[in-house]
Amino acid sequence: MASDILPSPDETRPAYLRRQITERAERLEDHRRQRNAKVEQMALAHCAMKNLVGGLILVAVLGTYLAVTAKNQDENLLRTLKQDRVLYEMRRDPQSTKGDPGPPGNLDPKQPSPLQRTPIPSPIER
Repeated sequence: MASDILPSPDETRPAYLRRQITERAERLEDHRRQRNAKVEQMALAHCAMKNLVGGLILVAVLGTYLAVTAKNQDENLLRTLKQDRVLYEMRRDPQSTKGDPGPPGNLDPKQPSPLQRTPIPSPIER
């Protein structure tokens, strides 16, 4: 409003200046409080980002370590299974009985096998 900026008709110059200084000091203090609140939020966000990056680095290092050491454990497990016949037999699938022998195979590469398909002629070749 105009009364906030201009002096009122019954207001003396020192009173007007005092009022302006007081309002500007209050406004300045309000701006400082707002700026400090924003800076505190930015500092909090910065700390959270540092924690996030640190956590991601920790997870990456831990994952790399586990990936490198897990390979050795798998090799040890395979070696143990191969060496211990009882464990090998326990892990093996049940064996089925032998079935009937199939028809004899065709060893002549020039003769087509009865299981092979006959090629379908292309309409372009006609």
